[in-house]
Amino acid sequence: MGINTKMTIADIQKMDLLDQIETLGTIWDSIVETNQAIPLSSEEKELLDKRFETESSTQGINWKTFRKNFQINSK
Repeated sequence: MGINTKMTIADIQKMDLLDQIETLGTIWDSIVETNQAIPLSSEEKELLDKRFETESSTQGINWKTFRKNFQINSK
């Protein structure tokens, strides 16, 4: 699904859940691709490093697997 750049929040709220999630993913990807990193204080960097370390040891699934599982479970 391509994203319509003239969408409103109301338009997005009318979408089914999977399309809303996909739209959110598109928006997030755009933010990451078009913006520079936000400067962090040493305290913020330390906190994020600790969180990353904790999350790195947690097994997750990729987006395609999540979406497939979600579609199966929502039917």
